[in-house]
Amino acid sequence: GEHECLALQHYLQHVLHLVDCPRSGDNEIGAMLWKAVFQKLIVEHGYMIMVSTSNDVLVTPPSSLSSTSSSSSSEHRSTPVATEEQSYLFIHQLISMLAQRLENCRHDFLLAARTSPMHGCVLILRYCLVDVLLAKPLPTSQACSRCCARRQQ
Repeated sequence: GEHECLALQHYLQHVLHLVDCPRSGDNEIGAMLWKAVFQKLIVEHGYMIMVSTSNDVLVTPPSSLSSTSSSSSSEHRSTPVATEEQSYLFIHQLISMLAQRLENCRHDFLLAARTSPMHGCVLILRYCLVDVLLAKPLPTSQACSRCCARRQQ
């Protein structure tokens, strides 16, 4: 329910803080936790997770998403129900996070290294792309173009 989503958002804020921490061990832990979130919540259960540029996290359960509301019976919950678009949207957000960190480096490299290091974001992308998506590839043509078209609007 709504209380679970709020608790999950709070937890994901903490995990995102680990990813932004300058200590590499914390980055590794944060990236591994984001990989688990991506695999379990997005790919397997169909949640939508949005991360803003200010690192706010919004979690939307599958029951609130119109594309998965028809698959709400218990037999469908044990199978992957996430749309390709949800997975690509999450990956796109990670790429945007990395692009923002690169932009921060252009302005002040030392400040960026202390406040928002890149290696945590790179680890999340690696774990999500290689360990999750490439283990079970998703067809890319239509889903990726739909996601990109929606992001441009």
